[in-house]
Parts: sequence; structure tokens; C-alpha cells
Amino acid sequence: MLKNVFYRFAVLCLVMGALSFVGCGDGAGGGNLIGTWTSTFGESYTITTDTVTYDAGAMGAEFSYAGTIRNAPNFANPYGIIIIEYTQKPTYYDYGPAPDYAKTNPHIPVNNFQAIYWKDLTTASVGLAQTNEEEKATLSDATAAFTLDNESTYISYYGGYSK
Repeated sequence: MLKNVFYRFAVLCLVMGALSFVGCGDGAGGGNLIGTWTSTFGESYTITTDTVTYDAGAMGAEFSYAGTIRNAPNFANPYGIIIIEYTQKPTYYDYGPAPDYAKTNPHIPVNNFQAIYWKDLTTASVGLAQTNEEEKATLSDATAAFTLDNESTYISYYGGYSK
């Protein structure tokens, strides 16, 4: 009798465990990265199957950029990397000391490939980050450098965006 109870309990545990994995999914929440994603600060990314346009919002048009997607990301994955070739480049600045942090020395990226990382994609939100003023000269250089394993080398923080 006790043996039967033990076996039933074991089978029940196995079934419940299997059902818990089936219900979890991949965490993507059915999201798709294609669309326009806006932060609470008013900046936005518009992502199509072929292009990315970043609008810097109140920071100014000089910080905005656009590009053609040159890798083949899976836009339904909960995380990934988009590598673009610039069609419109941003302007970077050095900044003076506190408290005014005046912009000095404007410079345009000299290389042509940039990466945008994403994570935690759901139907309504995503974390997005661009590389820290780091561009690569060729697509092969960008593909080799901008990987998930190298994320901490190129990304300081992810901004929260919603559709």
C-alpha cells in the first residue's frame, strides 16, 4: 500500500514538473521587435525588417542616427543584436567639467557599423542599448566584436522602451 502511494506521488511530481516547463515558454511573451519603441524620456527606435532609426528626442537631432540592418536577427527572440550600417550618423561630443558639462569637440563616427542590443522583449516592452560610441569599420569586424559574449564590453545600460 505504502509502495503504491509513493509511486503515485512520484508520478504526480513528474507530471507537474513537466507541465511547469511546458507553460513557461521562452520568456518572449509573444513579442516582436519590429515597430516603434519609445522611452519615457521621448527618445525612440523605429525598427523594420531592413532598417533602424533612432530619434534622440529632446537630446537633439544631432544625436539621432539611422542605418540599414546588415545581420539577420530573429526579431521574435527575447534578446539579440542588430548590426546596422549607418545611413545617417550621430554627432558625439566631449564634455567639459561640472557643473555645466559644456559640449566640446564635436566628432562624427569615422567607422560605419554600429550595434543595438535588446533584451527582455515582450509584446509591450523591451530593453534597448546601443554600443558606447563604438563603431567598427567593416561588417566582419562588427559581427566578430558585437556578440552576446562581449555585451559587457560595449553596453553600459539598457533603456526601457514600450510600444
